[in-house]
Amino acid sequence: MKHLRILKTMVLISTVFLSTHAMSSEIGPEISLYNIGTGYIPYTYHNGSNEYLGFNYAYELSGSDYPQRSTWNIIYNQNGTVSFRNNYRNVCMKWYGTGYGVIQETCNTIDEKQQFNLKLTDTGALLVKFKSNNECLYANTDYMYSGDCATDNPNYLWAIIPPLKGSSS
Repeated sequence: MKHLRILKTMVLISTVFLSTHAMSSEIGPEISLYNIGTGYIPYTYHNGSNEYLGFNYAYELSGSDYPQRSTWNIIYNQNGTVSFRNNYRNVCMKWYGTGYGVIQETCNTIDEKQQFNLKLTDTGALLVKFKSNNECLYANTDYMYSGDCATDNPNYLWAIIPPLKGSSS
């Protein structure tokens, strides 16, 4: 009888924990992120976790499965941050380290390295700030990185746009 009570308690605790974690995030719309300075869009390049994200012009991403690779869901986290999840590969964007490219990793929305704060600038563009270190997401011609936020540098400015669609030709 005592073992049954312990088992019931463990099941109850597990259920509460899983329910709380599941309710901690709300899935938002599908989007693509567009960098104002480079005109590039991030996409999942490799299939696994802990891999750098790809980054290219939208017209270069029109064939094959690239539209799905460059489509992200905004996840609204309970603490007011957002995460970006690619459903096609089931990975989220993650801060890897200052001076390193942004990576994709299995989603864990309670991981501060996968959480972002969005800040609207005077131009209407967004700064995308990592919660883990308050650095901003920026782009150059090969990858996305994090660094000190610079609203006067277009490589730090982002727009949320509708997701890419496949080529009709």
